[in-house]
Amino acid sequence: MVQWIDNMPPRSAVVFYYADLKQISPCCFAGLIGYLVNSQKRDRFLIGRKSGGPNHIRNLSRAYYPISNKVLAKILNFSIASIVRYKHLAFQHGYISIRKSYQKTGITSHDQKELRSYQAGLKKAFPEDSKSIIIKGSELVQQKPDLYQHNLTYKRRKKIEPYIRGYIRR
Repeated sequence: MVQWIDNMPPRSAVVFYYADLKQISPCCFAGLIGYLVNSQKRDRFLIGRKSGGPNHIRNLSRAYYPISNKVLAKILNFSIASIVRYKHLAFQHGYISIRKSYQKTGITSHDQKELRSYQAGLKKAFPEDSKSIIIKGSELVQQKPDLYQHNLTYKRRKKIEPYIRGYIRR
């Protein structure tokens, strides 16, 4: 499905069921996210093998991996608003799981006016990070890329076989 994307092997495919045809665009979008998550997992595993590190560190795999909306927009040549819309559709249909990630700045206050003044000062000092500095509750945080986990199955076959209700049609 997403074989035209950045060095994806030509015989790789996302397995989906006929019932998923109604939601084909969220399924394809989740396929791209899953491919990027799998490539991050593979790179992390290979780095552990090349460095000669201990095996018990390699086996501690993370469940969620970061992918920026800007990266997805650049790969698909979509706007960021479209990426966010497809991301939420894929999440609603259960193809991916999303976690927000934040980095604390250490600035806390119960006064919202004071937090807004700190936010304005940080936006002037760091204009490249101005959109990612937000107020969450009673503290000022920097929003990081969302963390993703996919719920898809990837197969490598010479001939893609159709699936009907979980059974391979022969």
